[in-house]
Amino acid sequence: MEVRYAVLGPLTASAGDTEIDLGPAKQRAVLALLLLNANRPVSATAIVDTVWADDPPENGANVVQKHIAGLRRALEPDRSPRSPSTVLTLDGAGYRLHVPSGALDTDTFDSAVRAARAHVAANDFAAAASGLRGALRLWRGEALAGLGGRVFETERRRLDDARGAAWELLAEAELALGLHASLGAELVRVIEEFPAREELRCALLLAFYRQGRQAEALTAFREARDYLNDEFGVEPGERLQDLHRRILRSDPTLGPVVETAAVPVPPSSPAPPAVPSPPPAVAPFIAAAQQPDFTRKSWVMALLAGGTSLVTAGVFAWAIVGALGLIRRSLVHTFAGIVYGALTLTMWILADSELISGENEPFNSWDTVLVVGLIVPLFVGTGHAALLALFPRNRPGIQGDAGLGPEALREARRQQARQILTFRPDIAVELGIGRPDLFRWFDDGGLVDINAVPEGLMVTLPGVTATMARNLAVERARGGPFNGLHDLVARGALQPHRAYPLGQLLVFGGVRAAAYEAEVRTALPQG
Repeated sequence: MEVRYAVLGPLTASAGDTEIDLGPAKQRAVLALLLLNANRPVSATAIVDTVWADDPPENGANVVQKHIAGLRRALEPDRSPRSPSTVLTLDGAGYRLHVPSGALDTDTFDSAVRAARAHVAANDFAAAASGLRGALRLWRGEALAGLGGRVFETERRRLDDARGAAWELLAEAELALGLHASLGAELVRVIEEFPAREELRCALLLAFYRQGRQAEALTAFREARDYLNDEFGVEPGERLQDLHRRILRSDPTLGPVVETAAVPVPPSSPAPPAVPSPPPAVAPFIAAAQQPDFTRKSWVMALLAGGTSLVTAGVFAWAIVGALGLIRRSLVHTFAGIVYGALTLTMWILADSELISGENEPFNSWDTVLVVGLIVPLFVGTGHAALLALFPRNRPGIQGDAGLGPEALREARRQQARQILTFRPDIAVELGIGRPDLFRWFDDGGLVDINAVPEGLMVTLPGVTATMARNLAVERARGGPFNGLHDLVARGALQPHRAYPLGQLLVFGGVRAAAYEAEVRTALPQG
């Protein structure tokens, strides 16, 4: 059977499903050198210099001949000792290992990558991605694992570089296919292996941004810049910096490309005015949420709240509005309830005093105050209570549900809140973004600022136990604010399988706020 060789990992050779015993370490090194020069002659001197570079044997040619004989027995077990080898031959130029096309995994890998580049050039991204996935599955670990020496180290670096380039091409193809959601997690792992490849970091930024994780995309850029500065003393390349600036501006052209049929416009029709597009992560939610869609439960709650206030002549409007404001942790609605209560109390005090004129007395200013105290709680307070009960939550920038599930609406609000946190951290503090333990009027979709909330609130996070919350609080107090999800894991505050599922809920306020503001000031147009 045809022998197949693999060097993208530990060196192996197999015939069918049977792995071949290649003998001792030096004999395996000889085979590896012959595979790196497959179908080309390698002299005995070159073999000695490569395999025994530091301590060559006295009778090097005889030792090489011994290992060649061992390889012939292993690769051609059925060959007669007196018949010539057809796999490993010797001529005047040296030893030659005959490797059929496709029998060496590096050849298969290189062919698949070349084919994928042709598919990308033809915009056939699906075929390119499929071929690259198959090529990358050939890797079983470090290439030529266990083999030392200058020649093998050089070849190992070349193969690793080819693998990094294949990942870059795969990222390009899968981003074009809109597979950013699954690609992001893989790129985080791959970048740990190839931290200096800026194309991979560009792909990670774009994958995060297209998932609506703009803050994490900006954090990934800062990590890339810190690494390049610390390791090489240089700034990121122009492409990475340009992508960072476009993410800061929420450039709509960064979103996935959606081809639509062109609609011809009559020459006489004036062109419609250009309307600025919202960021791609928020636009689908806003576009789908234009028509209000109230549930039966919300209508029943509105009738109960408004009816109770109306039947009691607005006397209990303050209690209803105030209670709903407290439930929502809304300072505005709670204060409105206090105002209605103050007017109601003033009305009762005036009605029981001698300041109000009788039937035959002229209308005075205190009578006006009494009328206002009657009208405002009765009509304004009743309407306020009904509307407050009708709308489940306040939704800045998004009107109604319109076919969106609750989680989709919450994610839209989270994205708005993250943009405010990124662009204007000072305003984010005033709005209470990520602080569900504080009163606020801005609905941030349930985000939690892990650097600000108390320990008791950490326990409410999915999968976080009381012990984990305690560890988070202790590590935050000892090591300072967390810089992101990776920092949570690196500092041992949470295990990866606990931390990364919280990516949609956590924000990291109070970290690099000044740096963010400086980046925004330089990236956005002045004024």
